[in-house]
Amino acid sequence: MLIVGDIHGKINQFLDIVADYRKRSNELIVQLGDLGFSKQWDEVIQYCLDTNETNLRIIPGNHDDYGRYNLSYSQNFYEWNRCEPLLVEDVWDEGYMSCFSVRGANSIDKHLRKEGRDWFSNEEMSYTQLGIAVDWYIDQRPEYMFSHTCPSSVKKQLFGYDESSRTEQALQVMFELHQPEYHFFGHFHRSKDEVINGTRFICLAELQTFEL
Repeated sequence: MLIVGDIHGKINQFLDIVADYRKRSNELIVQLGDLGFSKQWDEVIQYCLDTNETNLRIIPGNHDDYGRYNLSYSQNFYEWNRCEPLLVEDVWDEGYMSCFSVRGANSIDKHLRKEGRDWFSNEEMSYTQLGIAVDWYIDQRPEYMFSHTCPSSVKKQLFGYDESSRTEQALQVMFELHQPEYHFFGHFHRSKDEVINGTRFICLAELQTFEL
């Protein structure tokens, strides 16, 4: 499995990473969000259709086009997302690994962006959706966790930030109830790798990769 950090619209570089990995492996590629907006999503979807790429999973963040993301659902493009549209906490088995993902994060720069173009009000799941995610997580007790942001206590320890979004608060509840072996995330544009309470938290910087 290959995990890739934020893309921020640098689609050519991302697709080069995908193509290079495909030369040696057909295993899952997980991209941790902030892929980009409409044009970038269209390019990735077209690449996957052109190359018959069916083993790429994107965990949307707070710089993603949720309009295009909904379209991918309606076309059944990402068959691995089996939840309701935008309820993207998902459980899957990747060979011997049990995995779980939670999408979304809060944008502190939303006042500089335009809703429906480069900011979307559903960039975070609702409290109800996050409650469902917590229930699923406890039921599944995954070994591998993937999200765009991280639990609030981890955010404080690794980056020194005190404030937390509802997504980070929900991830904190999950972490307190069950500690996975790995938790991969992006969002903070910095590279971190630290074990906290038995879980190895790995934050990937822009276009950084990690191979399992």
